[in-house]
Amino acid sequence: MHSDKVLHSLLERPFGPYLDETVLSDRCRFVPSKRLLLENFMLACNDEPTGFDHIEFDGDFVPSNVMHLAPIQNRSPVLFRGVLSILALAHLSERGIQYLNHDFQERVTRSALNGVQSTKQYQSLDLGALFALKSKQKDIPEAEQLKIKVIIQGYMHSMASFMRSDVAPNGLLIHTRNTNKDRFRNYQVVSMDVETYKLSRTFLFRHHTLRTLRDILISYSCGVPVFKRTPEWFLDQYLLGFAYPPHSKWCRINSLEDVESSEEDSGNTQDQMSIPRPDDAQTHRLRQLRTVHRNEVWSIFASHSEWIFSLIQTHKDLKGKVDAPAWGLFLMQVPQLRQKALLDEDTDGKWGLKDEQKGGYQNAQSNASKGHKQKSPSTHPVVPTKPSTTVTMTASSSKAPTAVSSEEHLDNIYDSDFSQASLSPTSFHAGSALPYAATINSPSPPDPELYTLIPPEMLTAPTLPVDMLWHCPVGGGSCPYVINLCAPTDNNLGLIQALVPHEDIIHLLSKDWKCNDDQVMMIFYEMVNVHWEDHLKELDIKYVRRAAASTFEWIHPQRHKPWPPKRWKIMRARRQQLELDVKQESPDF
Repeated sequence: MHSDKVLHSLLERPFGPYLDETVLSDRCRFVPSKRLLLENFMLACNDEPTGFDHIEFDGDFVPSNVMHLAPIQNRSPVLFRGVLSILALAHLSERGIQYLNHDFQERVTRSALNGVQSTKQYQSLDLGALFALKSKQKDIPEAEQLKIKVIIQGYMHSMASFMRSDVAPNGLLIHTRNTNKDRFRNYQVVSMDVETYKLSRTFLFRHHTLRTLRDILISYSCGVPVFKRTPEWFLDQYLLGFAYPPHSKWCRINSLEDVESSEEDSGNTQDQMSIPRPDDAQTHRLRQLRTVHRNEVWSIFASHSEWIFSLIQTHKDLKGKVDAPAWGLFLMQVPQLRQKALLDEDTDGKWGLKDEQKGGYQNAQSNASKGHKQKSPSTHPVVPTKPSTTVTMTASSSKAPTAVSSEEHLDNIYDSDFSQASLSPTSFHAGSALPYAATINSPSPPDPELYTLIPPEMLTAPTLPVDMLWHCPVGGGSCPYVINLCAPTDNNLGLIQALVPHEDIIHLLSKDWKCNDDQVMMIFYEMVNVHWEDHLKELDIKYVRRAAASTFEWIHPQRHKPWPPKRWKIMRARRQQLELDVKQESPDF
């Protein structure tokens, strides 16, 4: 009997790449019961990485993150690539079977030459025998079943469908063509390459917003005249029926199979029995969702206001179905609202950013250089900071790509599995989580001119992707600095020589660790800190680490306005004197 472990190792890496029309047969078609799912999806044009933001929009609606790229010409082919799991031998063409048989035997031979035991027994094994073995594994867990994956590449045919297709209503569907430029095959994308995702975020955000507007119309427009379907009406309906989805109350963000919270069985048992628990619930106890603020929804409407208004004028889903004049008036007010939010300390310049793109600090930086002062307490409603989000495509074909906030563990959903002590923020994040929350008793209130310049990405703990490849997010992803913990460069290691013990670096290079290794994570945070200090130096800012409280300071304070203000110093001196007088008058016990 064949050794499953060795066979799994031989099939672990996908075969290819192959052209889809060459290796796939006509029977390999997308149907709702057997979807063609692409993992690690990527796009390219003219030998450069690209994304849906670049190929789906033109004219005035080109997203800001791709405006620096040259427009794609009409005749320039857009290529795609992704990893596809072959579900049946019939899905491969004759040439495809020949290619895979040849590549599998080549892999077996190479493994045998490398000294892997029990490999020679597979030299007579072909795809027919592999699929015969696979067909006998229906009763074992999916993770233990044999998987035959190939890297498929081809040409995009037309616009992608995100959350619009009847066969994949919550997914991203792409349409491809063959060499004759005929529409050829459909695929559903379940995960993206990081470069393609960076150039696709606005496409995903915009169409997710459009889907929400469509769902609100379907659910609540009956009996409501068109002239009442204003932006305020959509906001009210969202808060009424969409802000608190019932299934989210039974979801755990860090859900792991066969792992339960230590507090899952605590609480009032009688109350739990009175609430029906779904079969697919990830928790035993109902979660308390955070309150969604109205201005968070306004922020998203403002981010996509220009594009939404264009759809109201031309798109079949919105044209004639909403109050166009009210949306036009809202669009006219958006620039003024963005400017107010940019100078308001409650929003820190993050409210209503166009296309929900990070980088609002760059505008604040230019305003600060022109002499703008920190705004006094505003008269317009307080707008809370909207957490920066990134979209991750779920592996399940039944789910849509979902937006996951880097701060959602603490702010969005109450979950007993998380605690402050379980986080490992960088010293930047730990020392400046509330830069504006200064009190009269602090050594010095934060300088608003200084904090306006600090990139907001530095005030949030960095997240290490599962592939251990971290790209610096400063500047909206324009910084080329990369940390690969599996293969750190001399530059990565040289920056932390004086901060990290030599034995810890040896431990990192040995690769004898897991992704949750505390030593490795601390090395990662130090690498990020040292690199971010280089960004701060360009702004004439330094990060000062102190035992009591770390802070940001000017490198050359003489080049900037004096801080703190003289009035603050007088108030602090008076308060200290008052406290001293009270202490002297108090009797000793």
